[in-house]
Amino acid sequence: MREVKSIDDKTYKMIKLIKSGDYSDVFIVENKKDNHKDNHKDNHKDIKLIGKQAKLIPEDSLKLLKKEYNYLLDINNKKCPHIIQVEGFVSGIDDYNREYGIILEEYAQGDTLIEFIDNLDQKISVETLYNYLNQLIEAIECFHSNHICNMDIKLDNIMFRDTDHKELVIIDFGLSKEYEQKYKENCNDLRNLAIVFKTLGEITDFGYRYKDRNNFILLIEEMFDNPDFDINKLKLNLN
Repeated sequence: MREVKSIDDKTYKMIKLIKSGDYSDVFIVENKKDNHKDNHKDNHKDIKLIGKQAKLIPEDSLKLLKKEYNYLLDINNKKCPHIIQVEGFVSGIDDYNREYGIILEEYAQGDTLIEFIDNLDQKISVETLYNYLNQLIEAIECFHSNHICNMDIKLDNIMFRDTDHKELVIIDFGLSKEYEQKYKENCNDLRNLAIVFKTLGEITDFGYRYKDRNNFILLIEEMFDNPDFDINKLKLNLN
């Protein structure tokens, strides 16, 4: 894996806490250099990023944060689709003379899947369901082929890149580990993905497409129960 490359943190300013989890805080971060270039420019993607700072014991938090950053950097370099893009890593020394680190990521402006479902006022179409599922399958296939297991696929960790609800991105790799095909039963990504798929299926209007609905349910059940499930089987049924 590539080593973490630090970035001068004077370039960035944390402007808003947007999420405080068990293991990390997530902020909106302003890129002051981009903002200074054109004060009249109102393009949030150019001047804002997301900063993720761990909350554990400093020595452990920095190690885990660097590990997550390196996993994301590897995945981004392999051009894996539907994965949040990392922009850099900021490190420094705090008031207690301890080193800290912050992952800088793209500012995805859409909802998480859980927010999307909570705010939905009508069911999605079968075509929209299959489009979302194919995006997530493409992402997981890519990082599995590069020997990375996410270990935390869930509705909270998948969000829309923009507010148009078209493209999904997986945003969290904090629990990731090395993935080996011969030990794939130790990777829970497909099992967790089946839970996400099942939830999306519940908000889908299958109408009179009973065969599609029944096949979908059977495939998700098999995906959840069978550690040797072939994801290509699911792809064939979605196309």
